[in-house]
Amino acid sequence: VIQETISDGPFAGLMSFTQNLVITSQARHESGAISSVVLGAKGQAIPIFQFGSFHAAHWREGSASRKDWTGRVHANGGIYVSVSDGHFHDFITTPGKLYRDDFEDHACIIPCVDKPLGLHVFIDNASAVETELLFDSGDTPDPDAFKAKSEADFDGRLRTDAYGVDSLRLPLPTGMPARELIRPKEVTDTDAEKAVKFAWKADMYVTVDLGIHQSKNTACANNPPSGAPSLLPKITVTRPNGGLVPSDSDKCRIFYWTWTTFYDNDEEGWLDVLDVDIGQLRTWVNGPGDAVSVIYVDIIQASVTNSSTTDDDHPSPAAGQFNNAYFPVLRVKNGTQLPGPLTVGSEYPLIVQGNYNTVAWKPSSLFGDRLTSLSASWNDAAAQQDYSGDCKNESAKCPNARFNTEQWFAFIVGQGKGFVGCFHEDPGCTAGMQPPNGTSGSVKLLEDWKNGDCPDGRCTLTIRGSFIYLWRPEIANWEWSVPSSNATYRRPNRNWGFDSRFLDPNNLPPGTPAVGQVFRAAFRVVN
Repeated sequence: VIQETISDGPFAGLMSFTQNLVITSQARHESGAISSVVLGAKGQAIPIFQFGSFHAAHWREGSASRKDWTGRVHANGGIYVSVSDGHFHDFITTPGKLYRDDFEDHACIIPCVDKPLGLHVFIDNASAVETELLFDSGDTPDPDAFKAKSEADFDGRLRTDAYGVDSLRLPLPTGMPARELIRPKEVTDTDAEKAVKFAWKADMYVTVDLGIHQSKNTACANNPPSGAPSLLPKITVTRPNGGLVPSDSDKCRIFYWTWTTFYDNDEEGWLDVLDVDIGQLRTWVNGPGDAVSVIYVDIIQASVTNSSTTDDDHPSPAAGQFNNAYFPVLRVKNGTQLPGPLTVGSEYPLIVQGNYNTVAWKPSSLFGDRLTSLSASWNDAAAQQDYSGDCKNESAKCPNARFNTEQWFAFIVGQGKGFVGCFHEDPGCTAGMQPPNGTSGSVKLLEDWKNGDCPDGRCTLTIRGSFIYLWRPEIANWEWSVPSSNATYRRPNRNWGFDSRFLDPNNLPPGTPAVGQVFRAAFRVVN
């Protein structure tokens, strides 16, 4: 296997780990004549965080406000754009088709004459000159004609099935869902699964057993953090590759547990939160500990048996598997400065709170069932009730996001109806969808970003990294409320996009997965 830059095809310019293959097939006639066919092929494994936005199924966007996509956009299904002002600044690739209408209401007539008024989509050509997209797979079904238009307008930077684009998938056994990537270790895992799963790449493996409760003094060696609940789940930390394990006292500060921490008005229930305190981790690493690169959190679910640890108002049965059980989520916080390159996650919902990786940037990635972003001013105490009214109604407003917030990381999470979702969170994107398929926006937000202390009255949320969506959420899969009935947030100014530092192989986060393709490089007959 060699590391090389792909020189041609739809993924030209990306780095891959390439294995050159030579396959020979020989046939012998009864007369003694021999004929051979030699096939030369390349197996390419492309680190996934080189994409700005990657979708295992379809990709859609239908918002009315301006949206800019930096970095490559790829979807293994189709691409549907019905935006009023959309700007793509890099390659768009799909083995399917591209349409200039919405996935939900797709009724493209050939030629496509039913496009929304005011639709304007632009794609940069190779000279970074924006050119308007005036055709799609519906009105230009002939592959040669589609390619000719793409080459003329965008220097071939829009590539669909007309170009023979391949699907890109994780190297898991056939039929195994991509979500296996974030599942815990299992004794039945094959070598192929072990090579892919984050759990097997972890050099710090954290097990949280919700069925075993301990007093905080027992769990934390008589030195519990301030505010720790009286009972804690049993938390075990191991180092599979060797290395120091935090003492019980340090463990309780790095991995801080609280029951019914705050009310999530999207999931319509109380969340039980395991905080990974990055500041405490950095203090430990720089003190008695040693380097950590991949942290996997394995949460063992359990039925609610202790009334002192939970609240009856957990999500309803329609919200998933958590009826009469805890609703655990993983939250990373105090992550302004990381201890080093770091990847953290679990198979449960993921929350990132406050400024993340903004001081002395390090390669970082996070993974989970679905992603929620909370501002630097988030306070759990401000979300202790069902704020079921519209955020615009002062009698039932959302918690305020009072400050601009920056978060720099790549992530792999779930999204959308059949994992089709809007790239930017938009409550209107899910109109008409019902659970369990109504989880649509790419990043869940729970605050009023228009009622803070920022200069223009609406605060800015910066998320820079790589946006990867490989499954539909199985846990945080409740319906997003639409603005006309029960808006659970008001949007920030969005400064979201690709962090081009990930194009440098030295800047890829620890444990970065790769997606693969195999293509034929040469074919010849040998007599």
